[in-house]
Amino acid sequence: MVLIWRLRIFMIIGGIVAFVFGAHHTYTGLTNTSPTSLSYVEYCRQRPDAKWLELTDTWVDYRASVEIYEQQEDRHTKKRGSITKREYYTALYQGTENEGNIVAFLKCNDPTSVALAREGVEASNMESEKWENWCVQNESRMISKTTVKGLVLSGLSESSEYRKLLKDAAKGQLDPNFVIIDQNEEPKSGMGFLLLILGVALLGGTAATFVVGGSQKPAPYIPIAQSGYPAGDPAARPLGPKPAIAGTPHQAPPRAPYPNPMAPRPPLPPHKPFPPM
Repeated sequence: MVLIWRLRIFMIIGGIVAFVFGAHHTYTGLTNTSPTSLSYVEYCRQRPDAKWLELTDTWVDYRASVEIYEQQEDRHTKKRGSITKREYYTALYQGTENEGNIVAFLKCNDPTSVALAREGVEASNMESEKWENWCVQNESRMISKTTVKGLVLSGLSESSEYRKLLKDAAKGQLDPNFVIIDQNEEPKSGMGFLLLILGVALLGGTAATFVVGGSQKPAPYIPIAQSGYPAGDPAARPLGPKPAIAGTPHQAPPRAPYPNPMAPRPPLPPHKPFPPM
């Protein structure tokens, strides 16, 4: 019974997670059947609700990159171990002067973008003077005007902790409603639809187990026939010792019950006087 309840809880949790994620991806795919194409300057002014974007004339400055990584932690000693995940985010600008607050970050997925962002992060650890010289020497290589295409992270696809880390790294030069664009990503409506079906199936199957389990009645008691007695009502069985059956030894009659020491004793007979001497 405990195993059945554990299975039901697992199916309920899995069904809810699959249903929510499936609904999110399906809705994103249905509302973004094609990428919305506009310049980055227009996007910063209009801020459309579209999630699948193609932003032209976007200035990417890999010197303003941020590295976010996750480390494995020992649950006993609480010491940090090896890095399990590492991601790079680069600020997007409307021009080379980097005027105004940062409206969007690019989550680098392309190998070239990842390599340049990593180089920018490593160079930022230099001393102030060396850092300034490095920026001047590599300006033409680290700054480029390009077309950015990707999917805006939102809802379940976005991490609130990552947003906080990017906000701290921007040091006050970040728009409060900034977005994160997942480079070269597209809506996954097909996967979302499959997750939606899986969630409905798990939740429906769990509900069916409750309905079927509640409608079942316990099996009636059927007495087992014993040798020498007919099956049926126990009251119809003869009392007393079991009779002997051919091929089996005769059972001894039951012993008389032991006297109860707490039962009242019978009264003594009246005393008769002794005969005269």
